[in-house]
Amino acid sequence: MLARAHHRLEAVIRADRRRPAPWRTIALAAAALVLVLAGLAAAAATTGIFDRDVTRADLDARVETVTRTMIECRAPGDCSPPRVETVKEIMGEEADGILFIDPDGRYVQVVPAGNTVGSENPSTYWRAAAGTLEYGKDRSHVEFALPDGGTRTIAWTPGQGTLDVTDRFADGTSSETTLHSGDVVPLLPGTLDDRPYTPDKAVTVDLDLGRGEGYSLWIYPQRNEAFAGQEPWREPRATPLVIPEKIVAAYGLVTEAPGRYTLPTTLQGATWTYPLEGGGTRTIGWRGGDTSVTVIDRAPGGAETGSETVPIGRQFSAG
Repeated sequence: MLARAHHRLEAVIRADRRRPAPWRTIALAAAALVLVLAGLAAAAATTGIFDRDVTRADLDARVETVTRTMIECRAPGDCSPPRVETVKEIMGEEADGILFIDPDGRYVQVVPAGNTVGSENPSTYWRAAAGTLEYGKDRSHVEFALPDGGTRTIAWTPGQGTLDVTDRFADGTSSETTLHSGDVVPLLPGTLDDRPYTPDKAVTVDLDLGRGEGYSLWIYPQRNEAFAGQEPWREPRATPLVIPEKIVAAYGLVTEAPGRYTLPTTLQGATWTYPLEGGGTRTIGWRGGDTSVTVIDRAPGGAETGSETVPIGRQFSAG
């Protein structure tokens, strides 16, 4: 789920959310972030639809002035009178950052553009590494222990849209990888290999109607399956997550059971088309066994305005 972010991204994020993700669970400062989805405009020409290098300038371009009513409560029933405040907020998206999946299937996210990092609660891996987190004007980093010895350092330049992952192994060797905005990868190498439904093996589509009600759809083209609501790599929730009917209808989801949703598929794959908020349509399709999906945007008259092949291990806004 996405939320509205304060202009200062260095804020606390509530852990309780429909689809737990670190934009909602960072616990590093004093104020709560509330993010909302900003619809992706169709690409002007024929290729890339999605921004793979979300910078601070991109975030600043999304600043909006909003008015909201605040109520401060010291205890249940002991609240101050409502007050109205006007603030500037950034319209943040899940794919602004790089999402790491820890060995317990929990989220750790870094948003280099906003110089924020945090974890879904509870994450034992994040708690172990939190003391290594250092913010800097020119460079920030956090370090995790590798299962067989050695360390993984995640470092980024504040305001940029990429980060560097450096693994230093117990035998003295090392490797380095650069990740981009929207990537979804294991937090520690090799720890999710035997878990077929973790999000690093899916294309994650963030569903939203522009009202702050965000839910995720995970497409597994290799398995020719799609899931929304209940996370397929976790134990079922005690209370099923019910996606509002307006979102189910807008995106053409199929309700399998309370809290479990999917898309219509055939033995060959699927073609999923839905309307974009700004007009036109987006079609996402795949063939069973593929490792990617194809995304095509069309204008209201049907002319193609953008297309992109998105591999597994990525997330983007439904638009």
